[in-house]
Amino acid sequence: MAMKQTKQKSSKPARRTRHMRFSAAEIILGVILIIGLVVLGYALWQTSKANEKADKAPAVAQAPKPDPYEGWHSYTLANSQVNFHYPSKWQITDSSDQYDDQVNFAGDNGFSAEITFGTTGHPSLDYQPVVRYAKEQLFKGKFDANGRYSLNKTAWYLDFIGGTPKQAKDGKVYGVQVSTSKTKALATPIFGKYAVDIHAQTAKPLSLAAAKTNPDYQDFYRLIASLNKAH
Repeated sequence: MAMKQTKQKSSKPARRTRHMRFSAAEIILGVILIIGLVVLGYALWQTSKANEKADKAPAVAQAPKPDPYEGWHSYTLANSQVNFHYPSKWQITDSSDQYDDQVNFAGDNGFSAEITFGTTGHPSLDYQPVVRYAKEQLFKGKFDANGRYSLNKTAWYLDFIGGTPKQAKDGKVYGVQVSTSKTKALATPIFGKYAVDIHAQTAKPLSLAAAKTNPDYQDFYRLIASLNKAH
């Protein structure tokens, strides 16, 4: 007897298609992220374009620094071979000999100055002038090692000095003197084998305030700053 086969139904559940659903917050966050990426990309693109323009732009030439000694004369001492600049309005007289260098200057309104590189140093005085103010001397050229000191590594000062002991109490400035001291105007600077005597004076004594701003004294300071060992 033939047996009737029965077809059994599978107990495996039917496969269903899953649909992903996003919440409103997730959608908003995604939109914000996309916008942020677009904005960032645009900003980077603009920066790149700006850099390209900067690279292609011609370099702007810097204006040359003005020459502080424009219009001044240049002079070189014969023995010490020290060079300097001085105002063209000053008259110069060279009294050097085969051993010592000495030049004198005559300016307007009775101003006078002297530079000596020799064996005598400062003139012999029986008193030490009162120093009313000392301005440290800075140099522009190879006369110094670093713009502050002479070749002998010694600081130089432009001392604003009083007159004789009797005149010391009047508070006036009777001249200026280069020295290596803020308090002793006759402290002689040394340059190699030479003693240095550099001084100047106006026709009449000045108050300290007037001396500090006096044009001739300011030019004299600049003259000293230009001291340079000639090649």
